[in-house]
Amino acid sequence: MFFVVFLLIFGVTLVADSAYDRTVTVLDKTRDQEVQETFRTLIAAYTDEDARSFFDVVSEDRFEQDYITFSDAVYNDFRLYDIMQVDFWFEGIVPVNQVGRIVTVRWEERYESLESSEQFETRGLSRFTFDEIDGKFYLIRIEGNNLFGISSAEWGEEVPPVAGQEAKTSGGGLLADIRPVNARCEYRSPDNALVFNIENIGVGTADGQVDYKVTTLDTGNSAIPVTKTGLTQVYLSPGETSGEIVHINSGCNTQLTDVDLLLQPRFLDSNSANNSVSFSN
Repeated sequence: MFFVVFLLIFGVTLVADSAYDRTVTVLDKTRDQEVQETFRTLIAAYTDEDARSFFDVVSEDRFEQDYITFSDAVYNDFRLYDIMQVDFWFEGIVPVNQVGRIVTVRWEERYESLESSEQFETRGLSRFTFDEIDGKFYLIRIEGNNLFGISSAEWGEEVPPVAGQEAKTSGGGLLADIRPVNARCEYRSPDNALVFNIENIGVGTADGQVDYKVTTLDTGNSAIPVTKTGLTQVYLSPGETSGEIVHINSGCNTQLTDVDLLLQPRFLDSNSANNSVSFSN
């Protein structure tokens, strides 16, 4: 009798453990499915340019990056572009902090400039972290290639890289009608440097390097023409000034009165003829 009771108790225990395992498995699968649906909602709201629905699944309180920079970038996308299509493929979902999920997605995006009607295509691999709050998933972190906020270089700098993401290429953006502005000699700076800002006066986005060349003209004062080349990193949004100052040791002095500045982008430029300026000191 004791042996039979022991078997019954032992059997119940086995069944309970097995049922618990199945329950846990079902719950985990449900969370994976729910976070996939949340991501689909995010993509649908982005392509529909529905800011309210988009930010309904983004946690302002728990967002680990700069929420204001991110939200401004997304609103700027809707103002500047027609988000035509985003295709995506889930490459992995892993748990984080028990109930949260990290979703890895490979994607392709097509969008069109509302000003120039020029179309762009980008692709990437990104990692999205979601936290579960009161039974609902919210986006709290983005890594890898930049899918949202494509119009903002400032937001792009907030997004850390991940292994396997698409490399940036020279054809990845359009740098349209750039020009140096506020060119001047700074006599108090080291070597009396020639300095200037870079401004994007056209439509497009940019994330890359630009060659610059400075040629002093014959001023009639026996000034020796000087050519200086180099590289500067520029991050420009459409129609915005980069704010970056380029310092060039061009030998600014009282004899230097006329200067040609030439900017030569290392990737697509809609009008390279605009990438030069002359100024008098």
